[in-house]
This record gives sequence, C-alpha cells and structure tokens, in this order.
Amino acid sequence: MAKSDLHSLARDFAARLSNLLNKTVCNGIRLNASVEPGTAVVVVSNESKRQDLARTAGVPICHRGKAKLHLTISVRLALDDFSEYLMVVSSVMALSRAADGSGELLHYDYERHKEDGYTEAHLHVCACSDEWSALLPDTPLKKLHLPVGGWRFRPTLEDVIEFLIVEGLAEGRAGWQEVLDQSRLEFQMIQLRAAIRRHPDVAREALAKLEKEEQAKLAQ
Repeated sequence: MAKSDLHSLARDFAARLSNLLNKTVCNGIRLNASVEPGTAVVVVSNESKRQDLARTAGVPICHRGKAKLHLTISVRLALDDFSEYLMVVSSVMALSRAADGSGELLHYDYERHKEDGYTEAHLHVCACSDEWSALLPDTPLKKLHLPVGGWRFRPTLEDVIEFLIVEGLAEGRAGWQEVLDQSRLEFQMIQLRAAIRRHPDVAREALAKLEKEEQAKLAQ
C-alpha cells in the first residue's frame, strides 16, 4: 500500500476548511498547515507562527458588519496506521468574544484515544447554572465534559457554522445551506469508508442483507 504525503494532505484539508468558511460565514480566511515541532503531526489552524499551536488566533465571525464573535480552529493531523489516509489526532473548535480567546463561550474538544477517562469528543459550555452549582458545588459548569458522540461521527465545523447562522449569530452567505450539506456529506462518506475499513465483516453482512432484500423485491 502506497504511503501518502502528510503535509500535502494537510494542506488540502486546510484549503477545504478555508473554502467552507469563506462560502458560509467568512471572507478571505486562509487556514494554514504547520508541522508541530518534534512530532510527526501537522497542525491546521488560522495562525502558523505561534509556538503554542494548540490554541491559535480566532477568525472573525461578523454579524451586521461587526465581528462580535471569533472562531478558533486547531486540528492536529497525522497519517493513519496504514500511512495512507489522513487522521485527526485532536481538534479544538472554540467560540469566543475576542480573537485571543478571551471571553470564551464554548468549545468542542476531540482527542483520539484520550487517556484521562473523559470521552474523546466532548463539549465545554462557559456559563453559570444555579442548578448545576447546587449539584456540583466544587465543579463549574464550564469544567464539565459533555459527551457529543463517539470519535467516528463527532460534531464538525459544518455543525458549528450551521449553529451560528441558524441562531442569528452570523450572516450566512448566499447558498450557505447547499455548501454545508455537500461538505457534511463528504465528511460522512470519509468516516463511513474508515468505519468499513475497520469493520469489513459488518459491511459485508449489511451488503449481503441488502442484496437479498433487493432480490426479494424483484421476485415479487
């Protein structure tokens, strides 16, 4: 099996996310792909010059001509076990009031094979709740790891963009829904292929069942 070029794949990934942002809620945004020092990992983010690539400068999300929110995107990428396909090692998608990340509102975290007992894909909401404070007086709501599905079909940038537009936090560009639908479908197909590679027996069983059902319909 031929080995792939990680940096080339990561640049293509950065270009795809940039295109998605610019066709929905941004204008002229360009995400970069930078090698993480001392590792075989490439980081895709809005800023490639800072030493700390885990949290980078946010991209402005405008509403009525003003940037009221900033979206931080940082995705750490590596090649999969077969050195062929791109694999997300970890990612952060955060919404903040300021570009430097201050005034954070929420963030989605994903960490492949997370070892501290928390779910690999989770959400942090930076808010206060009297009910949660009464239940967990020593743990602020923003510290809770709210599960958001497994690592295969976790929330994506498309979901965050849709949330921003639907809730009136950003102005969607013309045709934004079609762009999101197509981009989301592409991601789902990639994840589906990966799931099939991991579980070929399940895929063969499902296809065999489908074939029998189709044959039964034709025989009616």
